[in-house]
Amino acid sequence: MFKTIFGRLLWSNILILLISFLLTGLLFFALLRSYAVSQKAEALKAAAPKIAQMTISLQIENGGSVYDKVFANNLDMFADITGSLIFVTNSEGEVYAKSSGLKSMKSVQKKYTEETLSGKITQELGTMGGVFSSPVLTVGYPLAYNDQVIGGVFLNVVAPNADRNQSALLKLFLATASIAVLIAFVIMYLISLRMTKPLGSINKAARNIASGNFKARVRVTTRDEIGQLGATFNYMADSLQQLDDVQTSFVANISHELRTPMTTISGFIENILNGTIPKERQSEYLEIALSEAKRLARLVCDMLDISKMSVGQYALDIKPFDVAELIRLIVIQFEAAIDDARLDVSVDFQNEHMMALADKDAISRVVTNLMDNAVKFSDPAGRLEIKAFSKDKKIYVAIQNEGEGIDAQDIPYIWDRFYKTDKSRSHNKTGTGLGLYLSKNILSMHGQTIAVQSTDITDQEPGTNPNHPARRTTFIFSLEKA
Repeated sequence: MFKTIFGRLLWSNILILLISFLLTGLLFFALLRSYAVSQKAEALKAAAPKIAQMTISLQIENGGSVYDKVFANNLDMFADITGSLIFVTNSEGEVYAKSSGLKSMKSVQKKYTEETLSGKITQELGTMGGVFSSPVLTVGYPLAYNDQVIGGVFLNVVAPNADRNQSALLKLFLATASIAVLIAFVIMYLISLRMTKPLGSINKAARNIASGNFKARVRVTTRDEIGQLGATFNYMADSLQQLDDVQTSFVANISHELRTPMTTISGFIENILNGTIPKERQSEYLEIALSEAKRLARLVCDMLDISKMSVGQYALDIKPFDVAELIRLIVIQFEAAIDDARLDVSVDFQNEHMMALADKDAISRVVTNLMDNAVKFSDPAGRLEIKAFSKDKKIYVAIQNEGEGIDAQDIPYIWDRFYKTDKSRSHNKTGTGLGLYLSKNILSMHGQTIAVQSTDITDQEPGTNPNHPARRTTFIFSLEKA
């Protein structure tokens, strides 16, 4: 019954409802009994002085058999009117008169009469020391004559008479409570079912995802906490599906990137060994094989760094260094490639020396990646600009080239692993698609940002680069100023 959330929720609510009804009923009947006893006691206290006055008149002031008979009849009359049993005692607690409902009663224990005989009006619940077989409500009224208590009048209502209306009320309460519990059971059943049904759907979807079906989703129909849980589950499922797609794409891309240089290297070496490539051209092909081997080594190095970044093991060595000097050295490294492309290079530093606080080797890698892309995708004889300037405790490095640029729809994806635009795939085979991904991650680990902008060149001369619209593409990233 309590093995499922549905069962726990349903029966817990029913149990709470039953306990609430029970406590309410007990409190109600306790208050009802108290009220009934209070009302009956007030009625008896109102009748007691009249009985006392009658007793004084017929037994003390007047006497004789006639008066005794009248007194007895009047005592029975008062007993019938008040629904009580009445007895009268003298100052010693001995019973000398009683209503006809009382039999063989001669005396009452002193502790039950002494307070009344001392001149007080009393009220008590009990059997009066065994005088009555069941509890009674007893009201005692002092019998006074000439300012002296000479006895007491005691009116007793047997408990069944005081509670006679409670039986009917109890039946009515039980009937009402049963109907209320039945209605509440139906309502709670429907509410519990509505609340737990989405959990079953989430459980089923989770099992599907665990078995590899990442397309499983939960139908969200409410905006409460369970609905929010369903929405969060769907968001998690979307993330898992994207992660699975990325992983599948990653395996496919890395396989492709590894296979290409390995095929080239093994093919050239095999052709050299079997004599297909003449000796005079072996150096040329060995240089190509060496270049592919270096590309393969860079790819493996990049993959190892990506793996370290994903598990938080890529350590940074943060120290002050001259970012202007670093850029100068990297530009010199690209001198041959710049000359081959006949690029017009402009280097502009705000200050001759610009000290940054970062991992020098990591930032060198970022600048190298950006320079490599800028040179690689520049139009022949285009402009290449490198700038560094400081602003608000930051140093900004901007690298700008002129070429095909990046289409607006491609910009959000250039930071993804192995992402290449169609143009880069068709015109350049040397890249791995990891440079920008690594650069962004390195800067993120430094707490810095990198952005890109690619805009059309409005001052382009007619007839220049007719195969594509010329664009200026600018990559800019920030560093902490030392």
